[in-house]
Amino acid sequence: MQLPWQIEDTTNVEEPLGKVLKEIPDGEILTVIMDQFGIEAKPSGAVMADIRYTVTEGEYANQKVWDSMNLVKKDGSINDISKHQLRWIANKIGLDADQAADTDNFLNKPMQIKVGKERNQDSNYPDKTIPVAWRALGESFDQRNTAKTNAAAQPVAAPETNTPAWHKV
Repeated sequence: MQLPWQIEDTTNVEEPLGKVLKEIPDGEILTVIMDQFGIEAKPSGAVMADIRYTVTEGEYANQKVWDSMNLVKKDGSINDISKHQLRWIANKIGLDADQAADTDNFLNKPMQIKVGKERNQDSNYPDKTIPVAWRALGESFDQRNTAKTNAAAQPVAAPETNTPAWHKV
C-alpha cells in the first residue's frame, strides 16, 4: 500500500516528540471507560480476554490501562476468578446477566478503577499498571470489596463466636 503523500527527504530528520505519559502510581483511583474487549482462543485451548480502559478525566486523562483475563483454562474448565470479576464489573456498570453475555455491552460505560502494579518478569521493562478493583462512579473503595486479590494482602480472620463453624444460621 502506498502512503497518501510523498516523503521528500529522509536525511537530517529530528526525532519527533513522542507522547509523554505520566506513570500512574499504585493505588490511584481513575475514572475510565472500557473501550476494547477482545476475546482470543489460544492454540492450547485457553480463551483469553484482552481489555483496555481509557482514563477519561483528571491528571491521567487519555492514558490507557490494560488487563487480560484467562476466561477458559487449557483443560477447558471455566476460570471462576475471571468469571467473578466480569460479573462484578457488569454489576458496577449496570448490566444484567443477559446484557453481560455480549462483550459490546461493556464498552463505553463510565466506571472507576483502582490500579496496582504487576511485576514484569523482564527487568528491561517497567512493572505493568493493572486494575485491581472496580466501582460504579461515586462508589467508595474499601479492601473488603476488591475483586482482584493483591498478592501482598493478608487473609482476614473470621470474627470469634461461640457458634461452631459447622452450624449454619
